[in-house]
Amino acid sequence: MFFRGPDDLDLINVTRNLRTLTKDELEQYATLLQAKHLWLKSRSVEYIFVIAPNKHSIYPEHLPDHMYKIGDRSLTDELVEYVSEHTDVTILDLRAPLLAAKSDDQLLYFPTDTHWNFFGANIAQHEIARAIASYFPDQIQPKLYASSEFTTTVGSGGDLAAFIDLRNEFIENYPSPKLARCPEVMRGKQAQLARFFTTVCDSSGLNIVVFRDSFFKWVQPYISQYANRATFIWKRMHLEEMKKMVAQEKPAIVIEEWAERGLIRVPPSAPELHQQERLSENNLTD
Repeated sequence: MFFRGPDDLDLINVTRNLRTLTKDELEQYATLLQAKHLWLKSRSVEYIFVIAPNKHSIYPEHLPDHMYKIGDRSLTDELVEYVSEHTDVTILDLRAPLLAAKSDDQLLYFPTDTHWNFFGANIAQHEIARAIASYFPDQIQPKLYASSEFTTTVGSGGDLAAFIDLRNEFIENYPSPKLARCPEVMRGKQAQLARFFTTVCDSSGLNIVVFRDSFFKWVQPYISQYANRATFIWKRMHLEEMKKMVAQEKPAIVIEEWAERGLIRVPPSAPELHQQERLSENNLTD
């Protein structure tokens, strides 16, 4: 099953490479991400922007026949290339490692859900950990878990099956890694789609802050293993949240993760952040 999404996501045309970003939209993305990077850098905090691929990008062979590609380059291709060429932002495109890890006997995404499963998240977390290790090689030891380190349970269908009210008509395999779960400390008011919590583990001395969406649910247990404290906020990262989290958590690194399907929703410009960027550039120069 694949997610069609609301009309503004235009997932059919995005998947067929018929819907891409304009030059102005690409520039707006680059300007905003660079501003975040510079603001954090001026405070000795590293920044990684992570793209969690659509299932459409990893299993295109299972799409309906009418969803064949027209253009050679996708919206994500163009965004990653533009940001890489015009900014200093570390942008992590997880499509290639997930495609390389595909096999007939180990699915990386749930057949009846929009998301990757713990096998797919295992590949994702390893790439994220490698990116973190590039900044902190003495504090992070990336680990890719072997198939033998997972257990699998059977349950009803995922969110796509639920959307059509047929969840109980499907059977889904749910793999799970054999790792110690770090204690979670809930922060503030909790809601299903706005969980705000910190995990505390006895590992490295790193503090990590993650602004995330639903895909990071499966990545979080892995990433927590690499940090002394890891704080997870289910929302987009704006200046006020950045200020608050940097002041409270004193992170070594901030990770911002977006689902690929959300990239079409170009973030608005942020004049207040761009002003901060100019101040940050001056501080770095001085």
